[in-house]
Amino acid sequence: MEINRSNWFNWFNYLCRRSFRRRLLAWLALITLTSVITLSHWSIAQAFDPTVAMIAQSPNASPESLVEQGQQRYQMGDYAAAAQLWENAAAEFGAIGDLFQQSQSLNYAAQAYEALGNWSASEGAITANLALWDEDSTTLSPAHLQVLGQAWTIQGSLLLEQSQPQAALATFEQATESYQAADDETGLLRSQINQAKALQAHGFYRRAIELLEGTQPLLIDQAPSLLAAAGLRTLGSLKRTVGDFSAAETLLKRSLQIAEQLGDEDAIAAAQFGLANIAAASDRTDEAQTLYEQIFSSNVAPTQTVKAGGAWLSLLVELENVGAIDSILPRLTSTLAELSLSRIRTYAYIDIASTLAKMPQTIYRQSAVEFLAQARQDAQSLGDLSGESYSLGSLGKVYFQAHRW
Repeated sequence: MEINRSNWFNWFNYLCRRSFRRRLLAWLALITLTSVITLSHWSIAQAFDPTVAMIAQSPNASPESLVEQGQQRYQMGDYAAAAQLWENAAAEFGAIGDLFQQSQSLNYAAQAYEALGNWSASEGAITANLALWDEDSTTLSPAHLQVLGQAWTIQGSLLLEQSQPQAALATFEQATESYQAADDETGLLRSQINQAKALQAHGFYRRAIELLEGTQPLLIDQAPSLLAAAGLRTLGSLKRTVGDFSAAETLLKRSLQIAEQLGDEDAIAAAQFGLANIAAASDRTDEAQTLYEQIFSSNVAPTQTVKAGGAWLSLLVELENVGAIDSILPRLTSTLAELSLSRIRTYAYIDIASTLAKMPQTIYRQSAVEFLAQARQDAQSLGDLSGESYSLGSLGKVYFQAHRW
């Protein structure tokens, strides 16, 4: 039976409104909350390794040990087990009144659920986290303010992923306030990058560029870091959007250089993807194909593979390269199916189906119809009415195009 987590989190939020009883009641609510989420996720964690159950349930496991085990599981890609361990750690920290570690553990759990594409559970963990804090944060220590800033950042990212850029922007601004109060320059820089992404999603490209151009010297001059690579990459993407390809390419190449210095494959692929898009828009199709192929063939996150594969497929359709289309389509299809249920997967199915529908051959239109049927099913499972409507509208276009051939 499907568990309605939001009701539990709303109850948790109510219990935690008053400072006097906050910690005791937060602990009791978290124990209940952990039990509820365990029902729907425990079998997933055990499927990876039954020892997770032993670790999480052992009375001798300290909350610090649970956090460490969660980090190990997360690095292995076992996000379900990591989320469970971190929620258990949060409950343990709540029991001893360690608000800082409790909040940090809930942040970790929210990120694990986000990685799974389980946005409702991620939102619930962040709601529970924010409910721990007093409305007046002026008395908090810098360390506590940093953790609060992280919570706002995660919530903003979730809103952005759910196509709510305005709400995301407001949330990132709250994160900025927390980082400023903590005198955390790195957190502040990260928050400004996130604000720029929200502005970009909202269509406010010039405002986003102005915001990031103010941070550009810091991004370039600081020691190589994933944050610097991400900031330069975001600014490069914005420059490309407004047609400044030269500046965009310079920024993306610098981002790629930093990513290569750090040896981070996902950051390398993200920078290459930006450069490939510029090459494609500049009619340098051979260069674009080479970059898309490098990403598509590398060992990166499935979402990166799908993005690169989708863009490459679109270029191949433009070139009417049937042989290459047939070569990449099987892997693209299997990688799409491997993605966790999420809006990302839903809209990837729709975009790729729309690309395939441009081909006159019946076999591609059949694939497009199958992709759109899966997109609609995903949207229904997520309760995403706009996604369901979009998939149906796209299906209508496929049939219309079929009758034109």
